Amino acid sequence: MPRLLSSLIAGVLLASVAPAQSTFFLIDKAVDYSQTDTSTTAFNASIGHSFIAQVADQSGTYNAGNPASAPSVDDNTTTWNLAYNSGRSAWYYESSGHADQATLDATYADTNYDFNFNGSSATVAVSNDLYSNVPVASMNTGSWSSGTFMVNASSALTISSNTFTTNYLDNMSRIEIRIDGNGNSFSQSANNSNSGNSLSLNLNAFDLTSGLTYRVEIGFTRFDGTATMLTGTDTIGSYTTITTFDLSAVPEPSSWSLIVGVLAMGFAGARRRSHSVA
Repeated sequence: MPRLLSSLIAGVLLASVAPAQSTFFLIDKAVDYSQTDTSTTAFNASIGHSFIAQVADQSGTYNAGNPASAPSVDDNTTTWNLAYNSGRSAWYYESSGHADQATLDATYADTNYDFNFNGSSATVAVSNDLYSNVPVASMNTGSWSSGTFMVNASSALTISSNTFTTNYLDNMSRIEIRIDGNGNSFSQSANNSNSGNSLSLNLNAFDLTSGLTYRVEIGFTRFDGTATMLTGTDTIGSYTTITTFDLSAVPEPSSWSLIVGVLAMGFAGARRRSHSVA
């Protein structure tokens, strides 16, 4: 299942680098969880632990045919080829579904990774196991039902993260919240440069469409090394912990009453027609 947050990270990176830095290289080690009620999260085995390698550019000149040779990344032992992902506007490689960190590390160790791209090379380090605590969402209105969060579409909604504590370091950490559904998306992110270690996303009444179910992702990212996206570098190593849940926008109570009323009138009419025929 494709992640929303990895493409959001890429977009923010492109916006933050200096104009002369047209290409950036990212290695991210991620772990996914699912939230099913107020405080319960569980390891999401369908995605599990993941290794992500990505190359993107600020100029937008790279595409499936440019460069002609697909870029690659290696750990000096094994080489993996990236494929162009039009949805992310980037060259991309992902290996997911690893059952635990040890299994992931057996193939994708904490080490230096060398990108080979369009005749150039770049080295990205991930070496310190800087995974965060698990993100947990809280909402100002609505309720959980059978693992899905239900909210009135006519209500203003605030989604807040818990506190990023484990391995948090100011200027080296990032929090993101993203909602996506049926082509509608909302997002909020913070680089945590003295901005605190939690985050909220505010939606207005009727931002969400009644009857639709949205996917919500909250991610805590800790950058490795001294060079981060905050300094405009073109090589980024990071560790991301992601929590996902479904959010369903339901009609306001008055709408439900109207629907029930219409159904009741239809039922009564059917009964009258039935009695007439009799």
